[in-house]
Amino acid sequence: MPLLLSLLHAVAFSAPTDCQAVGLTDLAAVPAPAILVLGETPGEPDDLRRAYKLVRALRGRDRVTVGLQAIHQDYQGALQGMVADAPDLGALDETVQWSTHWPWSSAGYRGVLTMGLTDVAGGVQLTALGGDEIPPRGAEVGSVPEGYAERLQSIADGTLTGSMAARVARARSWSDSRMAERALEAWGGEGYLVVIVDRTRVAGPGGVDWQLERRASQSVHAVVLDWSDADCMDGEKQWVTPRWTLAMPAFMTRLEGVFGGGQTSSSSARP
Repeated sequence: MPLLLSLLHAVAFSAPTDCQAVGLTDLAAVPAPAILVLGETPGEPDDLRRAYKLVRALRGRDRVTVGLQAIHQDYQGALQGMVADAPDLGALDETVQWSTHWPWSSAGYRGVLTMGLTDVAGGVQLTALGGDEIPPRGAEVGSVPEGYAERLQSIADGTLTGSMAARVARARSWSDSRMAERALEAWGGEGYLVVIVDRTRVAGPGGVDWQLERRASQSVHAVVLDWSDADCMDGEKQWVTPRWTLAMPAFMTRLEGVFGGGQTSSSSARP
């Protein structure tokens, strides 16, 4: 289990300050080639539905490489082995040893995974970005981004002491850089690269998007996925979706059941 990640998600988050609200239309209009980094609350279905919608929208414009922190890099080959017209997603957890690396359910990721496993010929490619969170002994960590430890302390609402925050920042800076490098290696620089990682690794000093900006010549766009009353740092972009819009598909299904409308239309079906 990723202990450092679980620790940061176990504490209370700070209230929003000065965040920029964006939506699907804004992100889907980004011209290729480009990198979009989405910060999810791990396993949160509403966050992952938005990620799926963005990948689907971008797929209509160009090729899309999707990098997932939720799947460990060691299982990239096993993931590729699942590519098929009708992949057996029931076997996913065992095939990639999901829970060994990611303690949150794989259910919310099904939309993105299904697209990536069935639409390879059409231009969607999946790549596993997950890995060890603590650098092995003797590993070259490099410099920790200025302000990263302080940002982690703010996210954790002061529950990380100065020395602990420094150690966490050092480890996360190393794993952030490894994920950024793996994503760029898999992408190739054409079309879109969509990176889906834990929200505490996105925006502000440090993070996966910061590491990508240092390595890529293409534009990098980072956004956190959550409600307007959730945590975000000054200047972050936040994809805010009103709750009533997410309730509409279920409402329409019930309405059609009452009035005999038949099957739910594809436009209201949730991934």
